Amino acid sequence: MMGISLGLLHLFKKVIQKVLLQIIPIEYNHTSIIEHAIVKEAWNRVQLLSDVDVDVFDALCSLFLSKARHNEEIVEIYLNDLLSIRGLKPKLGGDGRRGGYEARQREQILKSLTNIQSIWININKAVIYEKGKPVQTTLQGRTFIFKDYTGEEYGISEETCRKKITFTIDKVFAKYLNGSARQVALLSIKALQYNPYRQIWEKRLTRYLSWRWRTQARKGDFLQPNKTSTLLESIGEKMNNRTPSRTRERFEKAMDTLLEDGVIASWHYEKWDESIADYKGWASIWLNSMILIEPPEIIKDQYRSIEKKQKVRSDIRQSQQDSNSQKRSENIGEQIRITRKILNLSLYQLAEELEISAPYVSNIERGIKRPSHKIRTKMIKWLEKQDHKNKS
Repeated sequence: MMGISLGLLHLFKKVIQKVLLQIIPIEYNHTSIIEHAIVKEAWNRVQLLSDVDVDVFDALCSLFLSKARHNEEIVEIYLNDLLSIRGLKPKLGGDGRRGGYEARQREQILKSLTNIQSIWININKAVIYEKGKPVQTTLQGRTFIFKDYTGEEYGISEETCRKKITFTIDKVFAKYLNGSARQVALLSIKALQYNPYRQIWEKRLTRYLSWRWRTQARKGDFLQPNKTSTLLESIGEKMNNRTPSRTRERFEKAMDTLLEDGVIASWHYEKWDESIADYKGWASIWLNSMILIEPPEIIKDQYRSIEKKQKVRSDIRQSQQDSNSQKRSENIGEQIRITRKILNLSLYQLAEELEISAPYVSNIERGIKRPSHKIRTKMIKWLEKQDHKNKS
């Protein structure tokens, strides 16, 4: 089994139980070259996979979704599109100098396209959703296939991709890229445009959170705490043991940048006492601390339609009682949500005022949880307080 970039692996749903991602060099697909040579070449390519490959992969996803009218369509893009979508700017010409992108930058994109062309997916046991119903199946295929308009597949090279490239998606990948359960449609373009050197933390965190929110979408539970060490691990970073404060400062700077850029709606530590940082050994405690990260409204709105519906099983009398109680809870949840939006409060700010957890508030707003009598009373008083402020 060939290893592959974490960013590409995150494109696939958590429900996949057994998945094998392979790099099989396309130029060796129909040759008699011995298996050892193919494996060696494939391993060399795996070792060289980088964030550039993931950037190009995401860019192809975004461009296909914006251009294709159906899954089998062949779309055309300029090679320069893949450079500009990463936030790179062409050099200006003048004084006898040639403008445009550097040959080195173009070569890097072509290498990434070659790697992407060689990606194969083998899923022994997967659950996909057809017309809202789960179906278990076995899947095998590619991600992107580079074809000309006659349907003939071609290899990536400077000659075949001098200015433009044409490509489509394989049937397996289509189930995850485009459809009711599409996986990467909401990957932020901003992730592609974060500087691959100075903003690598921001770039990788954006990708990880996009994947994490997608895996939580069916339950609609976006406010599950994230362990600090898990977030660092997801972006391939380790604690600086000599000066741990540098790691923490860089991490918090990245989170603040995501907040400013609208990638996240808010973030804060859960039950973290800042005074701990004054004592020796604080770093290990910080690594085990939990962080609550709220997605932006566009993420919640997009995924709200695929949340699992709550099923109630009880006798007729209990069912009627639950139904009435549910209606009352939904009513107060809706009132809370509308008032919070009007006041421009985040879930965390409201949770602090009500002295309950943000996930609990979120579940009440969406009618998933019924507030206890005590919490309901608190919410009613809070709403009355806001009404009184508005009238005065």
